[in-house]
Amino acid sequence: MIRDGGVEPPSSRLEPTGFASPAADYLELGISLDRSLIDHPEATFFFRAAGPALAEAGIVNGDLLVVDRSVAPQPGHIVVAVADGEFVLRELRVLAREEYGEVNVWGVVRWAIHRLCPSP
Repeated sequence: MIRDGGVEPPSSRLEPTGFASPAADYLELGISLDRSLIDHPEATFFFRAAGPALAEAGIVNGDLLVVDRSVAPQPGHIVVAVADGEFVLRELRVLAREEYGEVNVWGVVRWAIHRLCPSP
């Protein structure tokens, strides 16, 4: 992801996206989002993003967030935190006690899933 407002140059070739040849259909029953997105099922929760605050990080209003409470938060992670009794979504280095008072990191956002095609 480019954070400076630039754009990636167009590519003249397509990159593999994980879809195998038709013969592979007989080797695997399908793609499991549980296995692909969740490393620690007992510590994973889902949230819905509200507002445009983290659009620069690729999270937009309405995204489904996969949050893992077992991941140790590091600077630069997007986290769900409890600030003044409410859940907030912030990049960890931006989260400041002066802004919110008492702040506790609740979990680390591992995935953001968003719709590309609007609902009919």
